Amino acid sequence: MADQKQRRVNILLPNFGLRPVGGFKIAYIYANHLAANGYRVTVIHEVCSDFQKKPEHIVQYARDLLKLASGEKNWFRFHKAVHCRYVFDLNRRTIPDADVTIATMWKTAVVLDTLRHAGKKVYLIQHYETWSGRKQDVDETWHYDMEKIVISKWLLDIGRKMNCSRMTYIPNAINCHKFRVYRDIEDRDCTVSMLYSHDSNFKDSKTGLAVLKKVREQIPELKVKLFGVDRRTGSIPKWMEYYENPKQEVLVKEIYNRSSVFLCTSTCEGWGLPPMEAMACGCAVVTTDNGGIRDFAMDGQTALVRNVKDTEALAGAVIKLLSESDQRIRMAYAGMRCVRKFTWKKSFDQFDEVIDGGIS
Repeated sequence: MADQKQRRVNILLPNFGLRPVGGFKIAYIYANHLAANGYRVTVIHEVCSDFQKKPEHIVQYARDLLKLASGEKNWFRFHKAVHCRYVFDLNRRTIPDADVTIATMWKTAVVLDTLRHAGKKVYLIQHYETWSGRKQDVDETWHYDMEKIVISKWLLDIGRKMNCSRMTYIPNAINCHKFRVYRDIEDRDCTVSMLYSHDSNFKDSKTGLAVLKKVREQIPELKVKLFGVDRRTGSIPKWMEYYENPKQEVLVKEIYNRSSVFLCTSTCEGWGLPPMEAMACGCAVVTTDNGGIRDFAMDGQTALVRNVKDTEALAGAVIKLLSESDQRIRMAYAGMRCVRKFTWKKSFDQFDEVIDGGIS
């Protein structure tokens, strides 16, 4: 990479991300990478996004604002050179001049498209975000005059079908020093883990709970480890263990490494970080065919992949892996080897080419 010491990079985010969210995590990882390589990085969060204005989120929104005011942000450690800003609205006045500006969601791309002082414009596409806006509005952003980075082959295919230009496929990666096997894959009992989200329709935790209940009917000794950013709700049966906003060490050692199987029932994913992390930690994965897992979850090879919302088939797949140890162990090792190929070194090198290209 050329000398970047005077180069300024803005990264635009749709809200303030106090709780662990995959899309924020990826943006933050790239921010740290750029800062470590001499860029002057400013991550700009819009405090009052539409996502936080939903009536059912008002209480959590108030709690998060108090944490933000107190300086609390402990789920991600930023490079010392990354500057975080929090603004009420993303616009020409709140976004400083830069040599490169990176949008991270379709609404931030709309703002970026209007800016004249943004420098090189880059659009980091991490999902097909029609769940947060009208399809025609989302699709329009994919045709903006920007360099576009898509994180999965599923998203790349969507872009190609829309005849989008200037797209680069840069897959997400895994830090195998942090996400790794601590407990022997062979030495695990009938424990299944799953990410739980009660207010995200496309995570479809309702189907996940139904699957786990069916599995328990066949395997009474089943143990379940759920985790998520929200407080435990009454929807979670008492016999299931729940970890609220677990720290990474707990997630890796107490949840992933103590599970034989990881279950993902999302209806749509831009990538799917938890299944990838679970694979790196030695879990055999059962997942829906939700798009974003296709880069690393190949049915019958590295995972068992079933149709979205097919409760019976998903339960059958979990039962199969818990009942047939040889297949579970073989699949767990195959998945672990697969995800280890996705390294941050490779992704950073590709990312640098996009960011650096055309800047004198």
